Amino acid sequence: MWAGAGWRTAGLLARQRVHALVTLAHAFLAQARSGGALLNVSSTLVYAPVSNLGVYSATKAIVTSFSGALSRRGLSTRP
Repeated sequence: MWAGAGWRTAGLLARQRVHALVTLAHAFLAQARSGGALLNVSSTLVYAPVSNLGVYSATKAIVTSFSGALSRRGLSTRP
């Protein structure tokens, strides 16, 4: 899907994935109960990107970075 997509399509898919990540995380954390946790799934392509999957790898890097930032701020779980 990513390798054969034009830049316009790849950009749209990347924006869509990032928007979904942030929107769903915000919605979950706003109503999370005590003991609840947010689990985001990334990929090993963050650390070893493949040339024809650059946009996909980049979106997974965003997932990893965003999740790490939430965790460091103590926002990935609710007390």
